[in-house]
Amino acid sequence: MEVGADLQRTQVAPEGDAFTFVTIASHGGMTVDDASLATSGAEDVLAALR
Repeated sequence: MEVGADLQRTQVAPEGDAFTFVTIASHGGMTVDDASLATSGAEDVLAALR
């Protein structure tokens, strides 16, 4: 049972997330922004997403 949970957590869920993000990003009007948010706070990240 633990092996199945580990597979779900490490393989299945991330692939599902990747599919969702690609689907959202493929909609019209989406652009790529190369800005680094590595040193930004949460408010800055949310502002950049909006």
